[in-house]
Amino acid sequence: TMTQTGEAGFRESAFRLFSGCPNLVMNLQTDAVLTVFRKGLQDSQSVHVRLAALQASVSYLTACDQLQLSHSLSLLYSMLDTLPSLPNIHLKSFLSSLTLLCSSHPNLFVPHMDALLSFLRGFIMPSVDSGLTPMVAKPFPGTSSFTFPPSRSGSRTPDGNDEVTEDKEKELVRKAALEFMVSLTEAKPALAKHSQGWTVAMVRASLEGMGELPEDTLDSWLKADPSEDAQDENYPHVFEQSLNRVACALGGKAALPLVFQYIPSMLANYDWRLRHAGLMAIAAIAKGTNKVMQMELGKVVNLITPMFKDARPRVRYAAYQCIGQLCTDLEEIIQDHYHKQLFTALIPTLEAPEPHVHSHAAAALINFCEGVERDTLVPYLDPIVECLLKMLNPGAEDGKVVKGYVQEQAITTLVMVADASEATFAKHYASIMPLLLNVLHNSNSSDHYKLCAKAMECAGLIAIAVGRKVFRTDAVT
Repeated sequence: TMTQTGEAGFRESAFRLFSGCPNLVMNLQTDAVLTVFRKGLQDSQSVHVRLAALQASVSYLTACDQLQLSHSLSLLYSMLDTLPSLPNIHLKSFLSSLTLLCSSHPNLFVPHMDALLSFLRGFIMPSVDSGLTPMVAKPFPGTSSFTFPPSRSGSRTPDGNDEVTEDKEKELVRKAALEFMVSLTEAKPALAKHSQGWTVAMVRASLEGMGELPEDTLDSWLKADPSEDAQDENYPHVFEQSLNRVACALGGKAALPLVFQYIPSMLANYDWRLRHAGLMAIAAIAKGTNKVMQMELGKVVNLITPMFKDARPRVRYAAYQCIGQLCTDLEEIIQDHYHKQLFTALIPTLEAPEPHVHSHAAAALINFCEGVERDTLVPYLDPIVECLLKMLNPGAEDGKVVKGYVQEQAITTLVMVADASEATFAKHYASIMPLLLNVLHNSNSSDHYKLCAKAMECAGLIAIAVGRKVFRTDAVT
């Protein structure tokens, strides 16, 4: 056994050298090189040798010129044949190694698309149907030329530690499989479009993954600073990013109709996590599908605005995120055509009882105001400023202490509103400037530096908006 282990170590080292320096074999006879690589890919003694051989094969194919590549196409069959017998603990590494080849030589995978789909779809979709999904199961077309069931064997200790580890491994494989599919789609969108079931699988997997939020995180989420949302480990960022990348790669004509097969039922689902996922999905695809989405924008807005009154705070938060993203990706289009509907829905959200929620509503208002003409904003100016002042003033409403991030957001939004409304903002100057001065007087600790800086910036920009005559009395202070 020791001898076999030592020999395997030498073989692994040799393939690692080829992986790091493929030029060592580029001038050798192609058939001889392929024979050595195939032998390594079929190594019966060590999975590490097979992995090193796979990585060497990827490096070799990537470095090949066109003539060598045309004589090396058969190598990919041996590379893919390493996958069927792998347990989850190793499968992620093999998939990640193959993913590198997607970007450099996507055409190599053309003959294998049906087989890959048959394999990968079993990993990217949840293994157990919890009954919460709104998606109706549909058969995937295509048959596999080889079988890809992962190994289900593995012992579990009585304390369940192995089971937890297995679940983590399965999740890592799931993400690696989805990354492979998305990377191949980005490298050659036409290949994904013409492979029946490929895009459906990616979209469904991304939407399902986006709906997998922990049920019991609401209290901690409400107490958290919104700036922590981007680092929230409980949020399935990878699935949202995958959906965004698919939409950008395929464009609106291919992606939008497919995604919106599922979104209306998600928004109507009793599970708040799926309503949340549906809204975040609209935001995720907005950039990649904006040219097509603008033709159906009225229907999209009608789907989103009722969610502003959802019973769950995280769903309302997602609705504001969605509108804010649409106002960026379809700037001026959505503001010009739907400003009345959106202002009517958005302004009351500034008074939501949850600080985490109403501060995000104020952030969404910034995106909206960036594409609004002054004359469009003026009729809504008074209620907007009134709500923002309530957010800013720590003495308001039963002596509650306003969170710092809420004050920062209120100030930032006031700046945008002042800039968009120009001189019309002067009537609110007497209400706002004393609050800003109060912030500046009371921001003495390092914890308040950011708030103090925002207040100073706001005061200066408001001064520009209202003019020197109005600002003169407070300038020295």
